Amino acid sequence: MRPSRLACFVFFVLFVRFVAAVAVVEAQVRPDLEWRTLDSPHFRVHFSPGLAPLAARTVRHAEEAYQRLAEVLTPPRGMIDIVVADNVDYANGYANIFPTNRIVIYARPPMEELTLRNHEDWNRVLITHELTHIFHLDRAKGWWGFAQRVFGRAAPLFPNAYAPAWIIEGLAVQFESRFTPAGRLNGTEFPAFVRAAALNDALPSLDALSLASPRFPGANVAYLYGAYAMDHRGPLELRTYVELASGRIFPWRHDANAKAAFGETFTRQWEKWRDSVMRASVEARSDDSDARELTRHKFEALYPRFTSDTTL
Repeated sequence: MRPSRLACFVFFVLFVRFVAAVAVVEAQVRPDLEWRTLDSPHFRVHFSPGLAPLAARTVRHAEEAYQRLAEVLTPPRGMIDIVVADNVDYANGYANIFPTNRIVIYARPPMEELTLRNHEDWNRVLITHELTHIFHLDRAKGWWGFAQRVFGRAAPLFPNAYAPAWIIEGLAVQFESRFTPAGRLNGTEFPAFVRAAALNDALPSLDALSLASPRFPGANVAYLYGAYAMDHRGPLELRTYVELASGRIFPWRHDANAKAAFGETFTRQWEKWRDSVMRASVEARSDDSDARELTRHKFEALYPRFTSDTTL
């Protein structure tokens, strides 16, 4: 019997996803250092000797975040490895779920990152954010869970990993803001970015929330607007959404999952949110009659340029 066109299409999508996932290489940590490990009930934290104080903070914050997240979402399977590294000159972190659950945290504080630097404890925020990814992406039910039992933790077999960046990052920003006194939704930058975009009639559509956006605020578009797309949801609603998405045979039915969990599709929710923000911006414009726009240039200028022999 010949396979159906739908089955061929699904196989092709999964194959492309597998190839793409294998091709992604994150910034690597140094294997030549003397690595040590701190063990806790749910984590193994690996660090080089000079990072022992930060590793101890990381263990404490990770266990606190685990307990809070486990009250809402299904805990991930097995121990989670966290590597605390200091081999790059920027602040960042990332989470991965295959072949095992693991997180890498870079030790450099985020002094150059506007949306992260002015917060109570950047390590606590970062750990909570990345651990949310592990809780979210590790979950696999139904056909996906059966396939993992047969084939193992292969990259294409994690249904939530097929979600767009604004769902994955938006959910993580939501929990970092709920479970820490900092978090980007509790700061001033994200709300200011939204107000500025509304005042300039530049609020993006839902399908434009990409990590590769060339518009201000760049990759933060997915974090910023994704967090607002997930906003005002109760713990039970968020858990229901993740559980539904973890068991769908076709994992890209995001509007259907939102409809079942929240009562409205993401598309309809986004339209209503944009309308409300735009109405507020119209009222703000009426109060800013003395405001004068100074520039329409790019959001970051690194070097001055001469426009003539004598003018900078």
